[in-house]
Amino acid sequence: MQLTSGLLVIKAAIRETEEGARYMGVCYECLASLKRNKMPLFSLTNGLWVGDIPDEIADLTIPEQMLLALVYPHCFVFKMHPVNSRGIDPDSMQRGMVGNVTSYDMDTGEIIDMLEGRKMPRRTRILSSVIAVTYLGRGHLPKHWLKSTFRVRRRKVLLALQWLIANNPLYAGFEVDMDIVSSLPEDDVPLEILAAVRQEVDVSLLNRENDSYTANDESGGGLT
Repeated sequence: MQLTSGLLVIKAAIRETEEGARYMGVCYECLASLKRNKMPLFSLTNGLWVGDIPDEIADLTIPEQMLLALVYPHCFVFKMHPVNSRGIDPDSMQRGMVGNVTSYDMDTGEIIDMLEGRKMPRRTRILSSVIAVTYLGRGHLPKHWLKSTFRVRRRKVLLALQWLIANNPLYAGFEVDMDIVSSLPEDDVPLEILAAVRQEVDVSLLNRENDSYTANDESGGGLT
């Protein structure tokens, strides 16, 4: 943090022009609140800002998060469909998700036998119970199209778990099970997710899915 003109701000937020003038960008929501003389929702003073996300737990994919989760109140259903690739290499096409990620309440009793003991991470068999993927489109779905969203990286999971045990009181009583860690993919989509992928080839359904989203010329292609 840095005290600047009476404001306690993050150092990284402060910019400086060639002339030496200093300025700071403010998001639209915070600026709107400040103009109304209201405290921004996610300001430090409001107690909702928790600081920078440590590298160890930043950029975890959803499957990786599920392997580290302590409870599973929801399962997640993804609908994915290809957009115009425009000659881009399919390996690098997917850059994010648009639309909705839907979560459904689930009976945690169904997976309680997978959560016994005080060792982490979870085994990958948990993923088939909490993640479902539907591919909308004709033709074969290449596995590498799913990788950026559903990959599991063994080292990433290990480092995140070690950080959580050392810094999060909820994980203080857990131990790292290296046998489970070794069973995780080095950097790949787990078989449990691949085996559960469903494909829908109904063209009319695909068209309805496309009509429900606003086109984004910057998407560049891939899966949405």
